Amino acid sequence: MNIELMKELEDLNNINKHLGLQLNAKIEATVKRLVSLSLDDFERFFKSKGFQVQKDHRNANASYGIIKASLTSQPDEGYIGYTFVFDLIIGPEKYDVIFASDRSGIASSAYSIPNDPDEKLKQEIRRIRESNQRALNRINSFDSEQWRLVLKPQTKDAQARRTAKKFSTMYDLLASLNTQPQ
Repeated sequence: MNIELMKELEDLNNINKHLGLQLNAKIEATVKRLVSLSLDDFERFFKSKGFQVQKDHRNANASYGIIKASLTSQPDEGYIGYTFVFDLIIGPEKYDVIFASDRSGIASSAYSIPNDPDEKLKQEIRRIRESNQRALNRINSFDSEQWRLVLKPQTKDAQARRTAKKFSTMYDLLASLNTQPQ
């Protein structure tokens, strides 16, 4: 095995970890801001409808007599393709509200695995370089990313689960659910 290739890969992996920490810090700050804004919107929306609202830094509950609504954060765990999930319950209706960036998709490249150990290292070096470049590009353009709240019904119906509506704010999302058919 080529020691120089091994060292280069180690250096690139260290850069990758550093870039990952930088990007994660930006994402966490954005999610924290979106959570706060969403909870404030939930409170404002339901108070405007005459509900009593209680909230903390991650959850909110609204009630009007026996009518209940809640916005509850799911645990801080990673999700594939999105960053944060709320459970939204309004009366009998249940939804997932997902925070997603227009750049949060997972990019990957397909590679065949060579037999030669040095070729395997070179391939891994190319893969990590590509990953580092994607991370650096996203860090540099992070402030221009568009974040949306994605509403998905919680149901066993596969077709309904595939439908998703995107909103700029929690208030807009709630207002869309409150619209009566004409």
